[in-house]
Amino acid sequence: DFLARPAHTTPELLRSSLAGVILRMKSLGLPDIEAFPFPDPPEPKRVRDGLALLGELGALAEARGLTRIGEQLARLPVDPRIGRMLIAARERGCLAEVLVIAAYLSCQDPRERPLEQAQAADERHRRFADEQSDFVAILSLWRYIDDLNAHRKSQRKLRDALKADFLSPTRVREWRDVHGQLGALVKELGWRVETPLPRAGEGGAQRRERAPPPANEAAASLSPGPSPARAGGEHYAPLHQALLTGLLGNLGMLTEAGDYLGARGMKFALFPGSGVKKKPKWVMAAEIVETRRVYARTVARVEPEWIEQAGRHLLKLSYSDPHWAKRPAHVAASMRATLHGLPVVNGRPVHYGPIDPVKSREIFIRAALVEGEYDTRAAFQAHNRRLLAQIEELAHRARDARLAVDEEDLYRFFDERIPEDIHNGAAFERWLREVETKSPRLLHLRREDLLRERGADPRDFPRELDLGGVRLALAYRFDPGAEDDGVTLLIPLPALNQVPAEPCDWLVPGLLGEKIAALIKSLPQTIRRAFVPVPEYARAAAAALAASPEARRGPLADALADFLARTTGQTVPRDAWRPEALPAHLGMNYRVLDDANRVLAEGRDLAELRRRLGGEASRSLSVATAPLEREAVGRWDFGDLPERVEVKSGARVVPAFPALEEDAAGQVHLRLIDSPALARERHRRGVCRLVWRAFPDLMKQVEKDLAARLKPAALRYALLDKELGLAALLADVLFGAARAALDGDPADLRRQNAFDSAAQTARPRLAEAARETARLASECLDRAHRLGQALAKSGAAREALADMRAQLGELVRPGFVARLDPGRLVQLPRYLRGIELRLDKLASRPERDAQQMRAMAPLLTQWRARRQREAQAGGVSQDMEAFGWLLEELRVSLFAQELRTPEPVSVKRLEKRWSELTG
Repeated sequence: DFLARPAHTTPELLRSSLAGVILRMKSLGLPDIEAFPFPDPPEPKRVRDGLALLGELGALAEARGLTRIGEQLARLPVDPRIGRMLIAARERGCLAEVLVIAAYLSCQDPRERPLEQAQAADERHRRFADEQSDFVAILSLWRYIDDLNAHRKSQRKLRDALKADFLSPTRVREWRDVHGQLGALVKELGWRVETPLPRAGEGGAQRRERAPPPANEAAASLSPGPSPARAGGEHYAPLHQALLTGLLGNLGMLTEAGDYLGARGMKFALFPGSGVKKKPKWVMAAEIVETRRVYARTVARVEPEWIEQAGRHLLKLSYSDPHWAKRPAHVAASMRATLHGLPVVNGRPVHYGPIDPVKSREIFIRAALVEGEYDTRAAFQAHNRRLLAQIEELAHRARDARLAVDEEDLYRFFDERIPEDIHNGAAFERWLREVETKSPRLLHLRREDLLRERGADPRDFPRELDLGGVRLALAYRFDPGAEDDGVTLLIPLPALNQVPAEPCDWLVPGLLGEKIAALIKSLPQTIRRAFVPVPEYARAAAAALAASPEARRGPLADALADFLARTTGQTVPRDAWRPEALPAHLGMNYRVLDDANRVLAEGRDLAELRRRLGGEASRSLSVATAPLEREAVGRWDFGDLPERVEVKSGARVVPAFPALEEDAAGQVHLRLIDSPALARERHRRGVCRLVWRAFPDLMKQVEKDLAARLKPAALRYALLDKELGLAALLADVLFGAARAALDGDPADLRRQNAFDSAAQTARPRLAEAARETARLASECLDRAHRLGQALAKSGAAREALADMRAQLGELVRPGFVARLDPGRLVQLPRYLRGIELRLDKLASRPERDAQQMRAMAPLLTQWRARRQREAQAGGVSQDMEAFGWLLEELRVSLFAQELRTPEPVSVKRLEKRWSELTG
């Protein structure tokens, strides 16, 4: 092995770092090291490493000339890393401490750790450890040795004391000699070595004399005390910032795996003998060595801000996510700075304008001006926002994407007018103040600049909908798939019960043609083929129906069927329409709001919303109308009663409908009702009760007489509903009697003089009308009771029995006396008698009964379905009520001809009448 070795050792030039050599050659003005005629030139890799180190230390400029730092380093005959630390320490006022550490790094560690006394050595050395920095531990060790030397009695006793602490006297002497040489060197250069940083607990920088500690004293008493990092912390930063300038290549960042990621992807761990045990996020090391694994020795905690400051010339900067920052009013970006691959800065917001003015200007125009994210008091901004809002609203209302403003048009508008160097709010405001003195409307948008073609007429998409005097706001949204896509009617809670469903079915004029086309397309093909091409028929129907106020009073489907029948002769059955197949935006969306404009409920089913919130809507209106109402009205002394008044509910004005209302105890109150139909119904009964109360003696006598007459009937009345009894039946009879005695409909009496006159006219008729109404009520209840028993015992066909039970239930039901006007109540016994005769004939002629029932079944089914729809929509029309009585007359004509009918009726006559009613 010996014989195989080289005859001579490798020259120092080839074994050491070339950074110092390159630095000295640069300072002497010699040629570049690559071109210098060495007899035995160094390897190119070592040359590159030396140049890289000088670049890391900031000693070389881009042209390979020396920087100011490089010139200072060339004057220091030490390792360039050590020299860089000394230069930084001079600038930060900690040269005395860094001289100690620099001398330590230039020689061997004076601490010894014999294998057989390793534990004892660790105990003695642990006194100097610092939990954040091994460099602070070096200073603590130096102070301890300095105190021992200052108070030594002899060199032999000093050596013994050092050996007792497992410190090598030879290496300590070398450390002190190198420190003295470095101190003399910097003084020759004229550098001032300031007083050392004070130790923790000392009042100032002036060192105090103290007695040397005994060599065998406990570790706690020999400890140099807390490190500067723990005691105040103000001295820790400058010391380690100075050291960091020479150790930028030995940085490490803690990873999730628990080890450290160093420069250029190298991974290492902290040396086990280090006093830094808590693994800081960032560390620097005096050296990184590889034994069984890679270790960092002599480490300290550092902050990424220090790294950024010390390694600014080495940082690789990248920027991402440039965006408009509203508060600072400039374009910001997220900065990432890496040093040898380590992320020193990650995600710091920076002003992007000076970095990329062109991109920043584009972002400023698009985000700040086009998207309106810039807050300014300039007049152009408010004007432009109003104009854009108007155009956007019209696009939503018309459901026409062509009306939407193209952002590229907006960008070009501002790009053509704003100078190239404007990319932030401050510069923009300065420019705007200057330019507006000459062109005050330079940045004001115009409608013709934004809309390439004219779109829909705003009148076809109104902002409000007039529903019989109740004007409600409309909202529009063009967002297919959204819950509120299309037209939304904004309903204040108190007005919920006042909204009629049929006018809402017509939507707005701008959508009527589209809805008609969709309805026609929903028809079965056998019917639809008569209306081809559909778009032409839809346009013609929309134009005709929009011009016909009479047609708009009923359902859209009925008016459309009537129009198609007139123009083509093709009849459209009412059950042929399939409104459920229409797109959601072709049905009105209803949004119920409270006084604070909060959404209480929303949907396209008005009846469902009324079931959920109708009671709450009535209570809400009653709160607003309470000051206008009166309790226990005994006589009409409040003047004329209007059909409608306007009341304030919260911030809104909603209509209410005054009515006289009778309660269960027979008292009359003045109320404001939220539904015109309900108000009219209640007012009718309240007026009749007030007529009776105008003649208290007569009412008392009539009530006493009727109570005796109606007792048997009251028992049968209670069978219809257990809550009914004599009091309820008596109240209904008095109401029916007053209706019969008055001329005309009591609901029409709203003027005080008219009421007084009508009451005086009716007074002579009241008693006789009461007796007649009581007789009719008793007869009907008696017949209905017997019929119910007979139907229960009959063994006839179930279909016929079911039909008769349904008819009986509709004729005699709770409140039937009050529900029927006097003219209909007189006919009720005849209808009941007709059921009796039909039941008698059923056993002998079941086939004929079934045939006649089948003949009228379509009419009955259609009428019931239509009546149910009208009831859900807000009230059954008078035409539907009258047709129901025609069906009763048809039953008499079919099943009990001997009873005769007031006018001729037949299935064909009623079919014709139904066609006239429904179009």
